[in-house]
Amino acid sequence: MIRRAAFVLALAWGLLALFAETRKALEGLDRRALPGTADRRWQFGTPRVDRLAAAVAAARQILPRGSTLAVASPADPAEFDRTRWAAYLLPEHHVFPLADPRSGDAAQFLLTLRRPMSHPRLELVRELPGDGRLYRVRP
Repeated sequence: MIRRAAFVLALAWGLLALFAETRKALEGLDRRALPGTADRRWQFGTPRVDRLAAAVAAARQILPRGSTLAVASPADPAEFDRTRWAAYLLPEHHVFPLADPRSGDAAQFLLTLRRPMSHPRLELVRELPGDGRLYRVRP
């Protein structure tokens, strides 16, 4: 009886220690608990994602399925996030950042967000909501 109780007590103690250590290890990875982190600003329902989604939805109506799209936005830490969100919201297209080396040759369209562009190869297709613009890239 004492052996069984000692075994159950040791097992319970080990499981509690395992859960406590796992919680500590995962707290550092779960940045949602920290206020003001970049991860919280890039969630559905936030103003920046809603503006981007509105621009992408308007562009989707114009873009032919399977087209190649470069994304240009202000050069700040969120530029990477904007490009990834555009790719997520346009799964039927090939989306990559304007800074990508292949963007000059492969892009058929250019989506700009708060960054007007002027280039001889660019033809403005439409002004988009959320201060976006869609350009056709001429060969």
